[in-house]
Amino acid sequence: MTPKLILASSSPFRRMLMQNAGLAFEAHAARIDERAVEAPLERAGVRPDAVALVLARAKAEEVSSRFPDSLVIGSDQTMSLGDRVFHKPKDMADAASHLQALSGVTHRLNSAVAIVSDGVVLWEHLAHAELTMRPLTAEFIARHLARVGEKALSSVGAYQLEGQGIQLFEKIEGDYFTILGLPMLPLLKNCENLERSMGDSRETFGPKAFVTGFPIKHSRSPLIHGYWLKTLGLPGSYRAHEVAPEAFSDFIQSLKDGSSGFAGGNVTIPHKELAFRLADKPDALSHELGAANTLWLEHGALHATNTDGRGFIANLDERHPGWDRHGTAVVFGAGGASRAIIQAVRDRGFKEIHVVNRTVERARELADRFGPRVQAHPAGALAEVMKGAGLFINTTSLGMDGETAPQLDFSPLAADAVVTDIVYVPLKTPILAQAEEQGFPIVDGLGMLLHQAVPGFERWFGQRPIVDAALRALIIADMEAH
Repeated sequence: MTPKLILASSSPFRRMLMQNAGLAFEAHAARIDERAVEAPLERAGVRPDAVALVLARAKAEEVSSRFPDSLVIGSDQTMSLGDRVFHKPKDMADAASHLQALSGVTHRLNSAVAIVSDGVVLWEHLAHAELTMRPLTAEFIARHLARVGEKALSSVGAYQLEGQGIQLFEKIEGDYFTILGLPMLPLLKNCENLERSMGDSRETFGPKAFVTGFPIKHSRSPLIHGYWLKTLGLPGSYRAHEVAPEAFSDFIQSLKDGSSGFAGGNVTIPHKELAFRLADKPDALSHELGAANTLWLEHGALHATNTDGRGFIANLDERHPGWDRHGTAVVFGAGGASRAIIQAVRDRGFKEIHVVNRTVERARELADRFGPRVQAHPAGALAEVMKGAGLFINTTSLGMDGETAPQLDFSPLAADAVVTDIVYVPLKTPILAQAEEQGFPIVDGLGMLLHQAVPGFERWFGQRPIVDAALRALIIADMEAH
């Protein structure tokens, strides 16, 4: 069965290009906040053409999530002058400012297109056009804008080539379709190829991996792994797969016998403990924790590990090298999330780890589990155990999603102590904000999420990915959009 073709756009020009090419398709606008995606990428210094590609993918992926068995085309265009990215003018004065900036120089249109099916980017393409505007006087710009009126506000450059805007240019290099924002020639070729290959076999597109939990729809793991698949040019897919607790054992059995079609995946709340118990070969890390978050099939057996601790350590190594120069750490909270943190800090070589919790019995359970270097304390002992410590870790949910957090005095810590939080929404939690105000370096929890994903990706897709600024910016953009 040939998959349905969908254009993820409400643009009449792009629909016209598709219709004129004789394509049978539906059009559905992507439900994304483009500026929320763009803004953090631009702040991170991501190239304008790469921004266009991220937007094209994001549009196609959002529509694909609603029409999973279709070929979805997403496209976008950015306009740049050097490193500057232009946006639609807010008013006529802003339009005049755009034209003054473009006067007498060559700017670039970066047109990106991506094809997505079932959440997987199957193909993408980036094309450029270069447009040289003739020198314009302020008087000419004023007359031109008076003639075209508010049409100038509907395009990024404050001009429309299909109308009187053509009068502004002395040279245009690039094909018609790229200028309109949808590179049709490479798109037509690849639509034909993909429709043919998808009709034959979905296995053409590499290993399939998952993240499962209950609920799971808000997971950002598909965005992380999807980014790596795209940037590394690897075939494969990674998607959220919700499994209720009563169905989890059957899901693991389908993973073991191959009927699920997955090569492995990530496991989150509430399935981590059961995933460990059902795995054929859990490693030493997951044995000590009694929980697993990463599964993979190897030589007919289901292997399991836990990468949370490695993600935590890698985040600190990246964001604040030298964080481990002191031998004493304070772990605030004794919930399930603290276990992997305590294990990782202990294995890094810390001599004393003080676990402080409102219910001291839970802290004692962790001390018993992780050995004599871990000591349990009630909440009232916090100030005392902080004296001279070089690392403070919040593993509680205090401050998550705007909740209030208690006022903490960090002054007993070592002068160069680092304060970190495993919560990453908001990015700067109230606890981190307090520490920063008191002069301590802080490390947010987002990097832990990003780095813990690295080992699993390498297992399933065969290449070790890199946590870079563009990935961090992409996830922050998604956080801001939601």
